[in-house]
Amino acid sequence: MTPLRPLAAATLLATIASATSAFAANVDMTVSPLLGAEAPAEHGWQPFGVKVRGRGSGLSRGTLELTDGSGAEARAPFAVAGGEQVLVELYSHYGFGRALEVVLRDEDGVVLTRTGVPSLRSDSPLLVDLGRTARLEAALRGERVAVRRFARAWAPTAGLDLTVTHPVIDARSGEPELPDRGLGYASATVVLASSAALAALPEKQAAALFDWVYAGGSLAVTLDGDAVLGDPRLVTLFGGRTSLEPARELAERLDFEIADADGNSPASASYSTHAAAPAEAIAAKLVRAKGGQLTPTRYGSSRELGLGEVHALAFDPTSPAFVDDQWVRRSIVDLVREAWDRRASIALANDAAFDDGRNAAARKLLDPNEGSRWSIWFSAIVLVVYALLAGPLSFRRAARRGAPLRAFVELPLWSFGAAALIVLVGAFAKGGRSRARRLSVVECGAGEARAAAVRFRALFASSADSLRVPATDPSSLIDVVATSSHVARTLVLGRETAELVDLHGRPWETMLVREDGMIDLKGTVQFVGEGEALAVQNDLPRDLVAVVARAPGGDLRYFSRIRRGERQRLDRGKALPIPPSVVPAPLAPALPTPHRLDSYRFAALADADAGGTSAAWSAVEEAGRDGTDFWPDDRPTLIGELEGGDGEGRDSGLSIDYDRVLVRVLGRAP
Repeated sequence: MTPLRPLAAATLLATIASATSAFAANVDMTVSPLLGAEAPAEHGWQPFGVKVRGRGSGLSRGTLELTDGSGAEARAPFAVAGGEQVLVELYSHYGFGRALEVVLRDEDGVVLTRTGVPSLRSDSPLLVDLGRTARLEAALRGERVAVRRFARAWAPTAGLDLTVTHPVIDARSGEPELPDRGLGYASATVVLASSAALAALPEKQAAALFDWVYAGGSLAVTLDGDAVLGDPRLVTLFGGRTSLEPARELAERLDFEIADADGNSPASASYSTHAAAPAEAIAAKLVRAKGGQLTPTRYGSSRELGLGEVHALAFDPTSPAFVDDQWVRRSIVDLVREAWDRRASIALANDAAFDDGRNAAARKLLDPNEGSRWSIWFSAIVLVVYALLAGPLSFRRAARRGAPLRAFVELPLWSFGAAALIVLVGAFAKGGRSRARRLSVVECGAGEARAAAVRFRALFASSADSLRVPATDPSSLIDVVATSSHVARTLVLGRETAELVDLHGRPWETMLVREDGMIDLKGTVQFVGEGEALAVQNDLPRDLVAVVARAPGGDLRYFSRIRRGERQRLDRGKALPIPPSVVPAPLAPALPTPHRLDSYRFAALADADAGGTSAAWSAVEEAGRDGTDFWPDDRPTLIGELEGGDGEGRDSGLSIDYDRVLVRVLGRAP
């Protein structure tokens, strides 16, 4: 019987290998960034589309993993029938400068194949064209954008390279492969789509695109005639029913700022300009959408939607009739510049950042260990006292009693007592129990209930047991921040879910999780009236406390509380000085200068009404984009705290002992 055992083992291994080879032969996969191979990926989440094709006759199941080899991975299941294909979305925020790879496993976890994902580019303006041709991409190749915000500090008027990409078109359905989550568009500056294409998008993809706009994206829509304007999606985007009318008045000669890396001196104080006017044939074809909440612009018409903006273009830059016109090209580049610059007034939305530099203040605010630093000093004092008592003093006392060896009997007692005291003090300082803390930051447009939300979730566990951390909203994506990046974990993605699983930390270690997504406020905050009569209307279901608001060009105004359903005129608040602007690029003083938040200016008042709120706002400022203009001069702005927080009692199975929701509202520009 013994000689048969190796034969049986070999037979079993051969059977397993044969089954694995058969499964591998039944499926194959291709990977591509959903926003295009040239899409930048320095900040935010990046979406990757993994296309799995079934080659056999049966149903094949397994999992896909996107990993960078550091212990973190995103995972999603798949099931594909023979002769069919499925598209699975995977997300990463490590795309810039890292070698990513996608691994395909069978149901038993056996690796069948793996493929590398090319490293993506650094941050730059990105125009995503949802059209079916590459005309515009070819026409704008080599263009630079004369940005006035987030410019390169060493050459602020050299501009930034413009990138134009297209989504992959599915060969079978003929439809573009687009993200199912709004965060998938985080790298995009402008998305260009025809009204017919928007009306035809699947519901989930349309919702994702809308969420991106609510969170600060800029959507440019080319108009395919009056018939499609009645589509519910177009009615929502434009704020009501619209119609088309000739817009020949737009055909005027305009000065466009030009960014030329070779022509502009790095120390130049301003951009050069170039005048352009549309050709007569172009002028005759210009049309403008009128109605809804649209207002006329140099590009056609537009409206603000949430933190973002929707443009109804008077021309189709992808059409052969328009694409070769210099005025049209310069208008599109200028539209991208405007969209890039307007992000300066948005602190956190669409900019998921997991580095320590930006999240250190949030960690310090939420980490229970930060409140137990005194125990370190106490322990040090105990050790000094122990060294004195167990050492010289103990031996001297034993010698005086005539029993010098007695000190060796007392030494273990002193050691045990000191160790027990240090352990007890440490347990007392840390609270002795597992718990969670939350800081949520909501940014929204005035009058909008759909808002961008960033949630900092600190999980403090007393053991090394694994945690499951589900996302709060189906639109959200989550991961641990950099200091906790050594922690092994897996982001499991479903069609409507995202959660971190197998999250293992050390006992008494605080793991800080950042979640980016959306929230439905179930109410709105509005700015009502104009000038001196400008007022804040709180239609949220709860009171706002420790409120600071600013009218365009005015001082800060402080309100202890704005109750649910209450309206307060801004000029009745306590006046505070506006923080001075900060020069973002000393080499170019003509560029706009942002206003810092500077929470210390209202800390005494705010902390008296909501203890600790100024420290929370300081953490938000540090976590925000560099150069964020917290108090823009061209629109009303409000910050405050939503009384009662999220109202949740537990997070990932841990009780919540700190729960704070901060709200920032941006009004519409005149």
